[in-house]
Amino acid sequence: MFTGLTTEGLYRVSGNKTDQDNLQKQFDQDHSIDFEEMDVAVNAVAGALKAFFADLPDPLIPYALHPELVEAAIGRGRWPLTLSLVLVLLEVSSC
Repeated sequence: MFTGLTTEGLYRVSGNKTDQDNLQKQFDQDHSIDFEEMDVAVNAVAGALKAFFADLPDPLIPYALHPELVEAAIGRGRWPLTLSLVLVLLEVSSC
């Protein structure tokens, strides 16, 4: 089930475009897709997920929070790195 998490270049290496398109069409019709039953490479699933996020009308993390997220990620915030990231992401969930 979690074999894709250890795949090197999971989001960098493109999956088959036809498989990605088919996954998106199936997901649009039924959100309860069983990926284990499907015979597609994990890179195609990752590519379909990337395309889904890219097609959202608004980014998951609002542009207004990008500077804070960058500061947290490079450790210049006033909190330790992990806590800083959590605090920024909590702001995202309240937007």
